[in-house]
Amino acid sequence: MLGNLLRRTRIGDRIRGALRHDAEEAMKPLRKELRRLARDVEGLQAMLQETAVRAARGDRASSQLRLMLGPSFREQANALPQLSAGGRLMLRRAGYHLNPHRDPKRSLMTCLLYLARPGDSEAHGTQLFRVIGDREANYKQTYYPEADGQRCELAEVVAFRPNRMLAFMNSRGAHGATIPADAGEQVERYSYQFYVAPENEALGALIRELPRERRTMWQNKNKVTA
Repeated sequence: MLGNLLRRTRIGDRIRGALRHDAEEAMKPLRKELRRLARDVEGLQAMLQETAVRAARGDRASSQLRLMLGPSFREQANALPQLSAGGRLMLRRAGYHLNPHRDPKRSLMTCLLYLARPGDSEAHGTQLFRVIGDREANYKQTYYPEADGQRCELAEVVAFRPNRMLAFMNSRGAHGATIPADAGEQVERYSYQFYVAPENEALGALIRELPRERRTMWQNKNKVTA
């Protein structure tokens, strides 16, 4: 009798519909959460893939670094006997110009002693440049970054003061000098320059032990191939 009543009044359909509606409403937050979790999983997969790529690159880079600058080579380089080299007295006058450059690669440090006379102005000292996209020279002679397609930006001019010594590592950046042609005939810039460098024979022995790709970075400029 109850079954006939439910069929005649379609109460059963209404109850089933209500239950489906309640179930759908109850499932909405769950579906939303599942979609969020799916997005998070996709993001994590992308991050893991990128991390794997970076790790592979890092392994290659670290292997190259170990090959090029392994502990044994660093220790040998640190143990090289060092001495002063290339000492010379320099005089620069109006119209002098020297493009941004780095000194020969064997020179670890460049030292410039300013020999200013009484009454000399501090203008027209040494120019220091930052090199955009700086990289190591692939030959051992004096290196001009602009001739290698790099751009040099003037970072600072070191004032020409009596008995001041400018010393800098000869590894990155560049230095130069300019005295305008209209600076006057009385303008003279005396300085004494020398380098701190390893002893030639010991340095040559170390270079001969380096891996080939590092050894070629110490070749003569005329042997560099395009």
